[in-house]
Amino acid sequence: MTEPKRLKVVEKQDSTERELAFLTLFRCFDATRQDEILDILSAMARHKRPRTAPHETMPAMDRTTLEERLRQADEHIAIGERHIDRQRRLIAEMAREGQKADEALRVLGTLEAGLRAEIADRERLRSERDGSAQAPEKPSSPSPS
Repeated sequence: MTEPKRLKVVEKQDSTERELAFLTLFRCFDATRQDEILDILSAMARHKRPRTAPHETMPAMDRTTLEERLRQADEHIAIGERHIDRQRRLIAEMAREGQKADEALRVLGTLEAGLRAEIADRERLRSERDGSAQAPEKPSSPSPS
């Protein structure tokens, strides 16, 4: 039998609330559940793509790239919805067992925020594909008098 995967937990002074909430929740699970969580995180990392900050402009994508990004966005949304469903089931189970679910609820909020961002990204891509994305206006040159 292979040794279960273990997450090396290193808490830093600059850890965010979300990371601390995750680590606190993660420690509550047995090794089997921890393995499942690590598998989910690994799958998410494989499908992760770099995000462009809202203030940065992206060059126009060709149609093939745009369709691929839309396909990926749909996939990310489906994965996010599954994670949210699973987290809600976990919270319900914790409630039935009389356990506090504060950290699990915070994780749920983080998952929901991530899903909203993915949906917004998909809508932006659809707008760009459909040609309704407005290009920023260039300042007009002063007209000669």
